[in-house]
Amino acid sequence: MSILGRRLNTSLRKTRLRNLRSFGDNRLITATFFPERIEMYMAHTSVRTSNMERSMKFYTELLDMKFVRSKEIPKSNAEIAFLESENGNLLELTWYRDQKVFKVPEYEEVVFDHIAFVVEDMDGLLEECRKRQVTITDEPFYLTPGGSRLAFIEDPDGTLIELLERPKPPQSG
Repeated sequence: MSILGRRLNTSLRKTRLRNLRSFGDNRLITATFFPERIEMYMAHTSVRTSNMERSMKFYTELLDMKFVRSKEIPKSNAEIAFLESENGNLLELTWYRDQKVFKVPEYEEVVFDHIAFVVEDMDGLLEECRKRQVTITDEPFYLTPGGSRLAFIEDPDGTLIELLERPKPPQSG
């Protein structure tokens, strides 16, 4: 690679890092850089929705995500909305207006498995899910004795969501 190419690559990398840091350092995933490679990081996860308003309400009110921005995509007659979790992860909701069939495949046929949220109060959140008639597919269970506690719910379109409650540290007495 030429000296100019290395300078451009370094300048591009610095610009991207500066832009990422504006969202908060916890979104920045640092990779090993090679002179011939451009930095790569995961930007967001996207899930389709059949009703943008309903999905926005679900993710912002129940899972405490914050609305960041929305955008029209005229080429595909779609609308996207970005939501941000407390730790800076982005979820993109995508609504294709021309999509005529919106069918959730049987569990054995899905390619995308689930998204996961760490929660502080599993029981409180599940109680709220019940009040809102959210589908709870798996009641809370422990992966290992004394380990993390998990439960699974579905968003309004059937996207599987893992709720993960980490073990609480022992209180010093």
